[in-house]
Amino acid sequence: MNVDLLQRKLFENIGGRLLGNSKSTKKLKEMMAKVAETDNTSVLILGESGTGKELVAHGIHYLSKRNKNPFYSVNCSAIPESLFENLYHRLSIFVIEIPPLRDRREDIPVLMEYYMNQYAQKMQKGIQFIDEHVYDLIEKHPLPGNVRQLKNCIERAVILCEGDTILPDHFRLSEMHNSSISGINSGIENAEENFDLESNEKQLIIKALEKAEGNKSRAASILNITWQSLNRRMKKFGIE
Repeated sequence: MNVDLLQRKLFENIGGRLLGNSKSTKKLKEMMAKVAETDNTSVLILGESGTGKELVAHGIHYLSKRNKNPFYSVNCSAIPESLFENLYHRLSIFVIEIPPLRDRREDIPVLMEYYMNQYAQKMQKGIQFIDEHVYDLIEKHPLPGNVRQLKNCIERAVILCEGDTILPDHFRLSEMHNSSISGINSGIENAEENFDLESNEKQLIIKALEKAEGNKSRAASILNITWQSLNRRMKKFGIE
């Protein structure tokens, strides 16, 4: 099945938690589609808390020929350990591992915008934008709670937002703020005593691009930001 068609079908049925165009997300969806074509193959879905294991199970069920039948979920924590070990060997014919969000950071902006639109519509608010510094703060955070944590952060931000743009102040992300500021400070320490933030930021980007010989991915790595974040900043400062 075409990846774009697969993404559209999954989006229509299980919402946006599996949105994204990273290699790992595309591979995950392709594996879901392949195993859904089988009749009785047992599937073991592994992943950290908040990655969407039950969602993937729903997606496989939806893509299969059995999608007219009901889907039942069972809380495995209630199963005794000895019985679970026997079940593990029976279920592990086809294993799907869901990557944590920190390993597919290029999917974060897409997910953020999806949840912003979802909650803004639900709360009947005219929020249309996310400040670029919010992207920077989120992208630097480890997000141990994965997509669930990101979803909760955006919901809280939408509740607090009174204008049309979500701002860093709408998040309880002091640790993100500190890591972001320390990254900027380390680059400014060796610069001339110029406290104009935008001027210094532009110069840091130019220097990183020069050091990376124009390679944006390497420049983003030098600056400790994502490729998407670098692209947004380059457009902002008119850097070709």
